[in-house]
Amino acid sequence: MRLTLFAFIFLFMAYGKKSAAASPGILIAILGFFLLLVAVQFFVSDKLFRSNIYQASIFISEVALLSLTIYLTQEFNGDLYLVYFLTILMAGFTRQVWHVVAVALSSSVFYGLLLAISDHGVNLLDPALLLRIPFLVLVAIFVSFYAITVQMKSVQLETAKNEITQFKERLSMAEKLTIIGQVMAGVAHELNNPLTGIMGYSQLLLRDDAVQDNPPLRDNLERIFKESQRCQKIVKDLSTFARRHKPEKSYVGVNGLIEDCLRLEAYQFVTRNIQYGKELDPNLPKTMADYHQLQQVIMNLLINAQQAMTDAHGKGNLTVRTKTRGDKIRVEIEDDGPGIHPDNVAKIFEPFFTTKPVGQGTGLGLSLSYGIVKEHGGEIWAENASGKGALFVMELPVVEDTAGVVPAPPPKMVEVPGGKRILVIDDEPVVQDFLFRLIKKLGHRPDIAIDGVSGFDKLKKNDYDVILCDLRIPGQNGLQLFDWVTEHKPQFVARWVFITGSIGEEHQGKMREKGRPIIQKPFRIEDIENLLKQMLTASSG
Repeated sequence: MRLTLFAFIFLFMAYGKKSAAASPGILIAILGFFLLLVAVQFFVSDKLFRSNIYQASIFISEVALLSLTIYLTQEFNGDLYLVYFLTILMAGFTRQVWHVVAVALSSSVFYGLLLAISDHGVNLLDPALLLRIPFLVLVAIFVSFYAITVQMKSVQLETAKNEITQFKERLSMAEKLTIIGQVMAGVAHELNNPLTGIMGYSQLLLRDDAVQDNPPLRDNLERIFKESQRCQKIVKDLSTFARRHKPEKSYVGVNGLIEDCLRLEAYQFVTRNIQYGKELDPNLPKTMADYHQLQQVIMNLLINAQQAMTDAHGKGNLTVRTKTRGDKIRVEIEDDGPGIHPDNVAKIFEPFFTTKPVGQGTGLGLSLSYGIVKEHGGEIWAENASGKGALFVMELPVVEDTAGVVPAPPPKMVEVPGGKRILVIDDEPVVQDFLFRLIKKLGHRPDIAIDGVSGFDKLKKNDYDVILCDLRIPGQNGLQLFDWVTEHKPQFVARWVFITGSIGEEHQGKMREKGRPIIQKPFRIEDIENLLKQMLTASSG
């Protein structure tokens, strides 16, 4: 920008008032030097371009060329020679005061020399002439300070803009996670209902004598039941991971937590051609931690490792280790990806630091993981593995269970006579039919309500020994029915059992407050059998 302005001044002076002292060839040569200075700045390295010596050389060269141009094209008693002092003013836009002073002094020296060698009878000590230089220097310094202020405000504005953008990204991510949690709750509910039927009918058939006498049929049914249990576990893990939880510390087995995380990522490992190995210490002690927060840390490390390996060579090998080091539980996650650049090792846990392309990472995963581990009294760091790839290490304190809690013995079972009246309130036909058949097979008398309204009518008119009520039903939901029972038929409170395919965030606290048993769909026959025995035994006692 500065040299372009000088080029325009040059053309204006050269052709605005021609002089016999400057031939066209000389003018073209001077203009060529201007253009050469412009070209040089496009090819020098960034380091050289920012150096003070380079900047000073460019300034002095520009002042010399402009001085020569004025000398060759203008009469010193004309007004246009004042354009020369623009070099001083232009120095103000360098945003460095020493540049202003340097350019002002060099400009004064050059201009004074040219006046001295010219034969125009100019008095160098003329106050009117001398006062122009300090005046213009002061103006340039003012411009310089103004430019510095503008630059600082610009930097602050850019920083604020970046912070707003990052905040929007975090807010967008939080909204996405909230939506994912809501969607997963709905998906879990919809999947768990048919899974309840698949598991239930499979078990009912497996208890049939004709099936037991037919080994091929029995094997097929057992396989169906086993695969439905696998689906149950997948849905449960996804629901647990997607759901928002309040921080709540308990005694956690780190090996089991890692197994759960590996199971969640198993499909991604297969599709990304990643082999993983486990070296888990079977005697690993427990620690006091929030299960879901530690799960978030492990998942972040696993996902980052597999992305790094896939981006590097489309496959990879991952190893997860656990061991005890003194009073610390040590978790190591090692991959054979590209590793971590030495300049980034110290910065990798900083907020918003990411090596991923724009739009593919927020730079928050590892910083959040760092904060979680620190809150648990642990340490987490990264280093390059001995061979190649990255190694992430997390250490957590060993915490002994000093409470000495002894599990309560199971309630003593007594023989419960059949013929008990049991109400099932559920809007899913497959669940209604399965529970109806099971309760009847167990020797009791089942009754069915298909929604909240019919359940409300039956509760008002009849007496029941056990009520199995789904949480999410049309009309009045399970919590509303329970509240009505608490106020109008308190004898039903101790007989109430909630059934649910998923517990949404809005119901978690309320469900805990009720203090009633909860059966998660899909359930096994044994779950219902044991529950009914406990409920009916307690009521009989």
